[in-house]
Amino acid sequence: MSTISASTTTTTAFGVTADTTGALVFQTGATPTTALTIDTSQNVTLAGTLSTTGITNTGVATATRFNPTGSSVTGNGMYLPAANSLGLSTNGTNALYIDSSQNVNVGATSNVFGSRLGVTSSSAFPSASITSSIAGSVFQKTTNGAGNQILIVSNNNYNYGVIGVNSADGTAAGDVFCLGYTASGGAAATPAIKWTGLGYVTMSAQPSFSAYRDAGHVSSNNIVVFNGTRFNQGSNYNTSNGRFTAPITGKYFVSASGMLTGQTSGDHQLIIRVNGSQWLSSNPAGSNGNTFFCLSAIVPLTSADYVDIYYYDTGAANSLYATASGWNSFSMQLIS
Repeated sequence: MSTISASTTTTTAFGVTADTTGALVFQTGATPTTALTIDTSQNVTLAGTLSTTGITNTGVATATRFNPTGSSVTGNGMYLPAANSLGLSTNGTNALYIDSSQNVNVGATSNVFGSRLGVTSSSAFPSASITSSIAGSVFQKTTNGAGNQILIVSNNNYNYGVIGVNSADGTAAGDVFCLGYTASGGAAATPAIKWTGLGYVTMSAQPSFSAYRDAGHVSSNNIVVFNGTRFNQGSNYNTSNGRFTAPITGKYFVSASGMLTGQTSGDHQLIIRVNGSQWLSSNPAGSNGNTFFCLSAIVPLTSADYVDIYYYDTGAANSLYATASGWNSFSMQLIS
């Protein structure tokens, strides 16, 4: 190893000085100007601009600022995508872009929504996610092609709540909707609840049904099995046994109607029952003939409770008319 240990050694083109502090100073120019200094702690100070095809650093690099000059996205590193902008690339692809107005875009060099932070994903995965301090709880934003949606995932893998706007599945400009989730854990295809721009609220998944009986008259002291349905949202009404089974705890609106046929006097009742016990009964005016029953109630139910309709009559010859769907009904809907 050669050593220079003079107080000054200069030429008109290049000079190296080992000064009295032990620092090594490189000078250039006819009038010697310091270009590079290496002090006794091996710190290097560069007075001009460093041009290189690459630097490998095994320690810590610090600087007042790093100014990239290349506009090409190559490999992994920092580049200059446009004037007064900054880009970071990985695997030869833009990863993060900060424009001249300090807007930040991930995965793209522009932000179609005009927000301060834009996240773009070209895959099936959500474009952004934030994990909370609750284990497994994640907040995500994704676009599924039908609309821009906010996906909130609870703290397990099967409960999803999706909120979005302007979906292709029946919503219009200004509408806000929540898709809910399916039993398998994915987001439902149809909005479970929708708030329209006009202020209307619809709940397509709300448990509800409307049933009728046209399979023949029902004799006294029997459950009325309404064998057909006009609709049966959630399939909670069973046309085989006449029962509606509550899928969730809440308050349900219950309505039933029918017509008495026969000519025998007696005590005629149409009864709403909960788990086999009477909740409400209707005893219409009139002693015989074609007398109508009509009753309704708001009934609190616990999940798995069931409701059915019972026909009671002390007149043995009487029956509940049920050979056509228009003469009777049994309906329910969850209201809260």
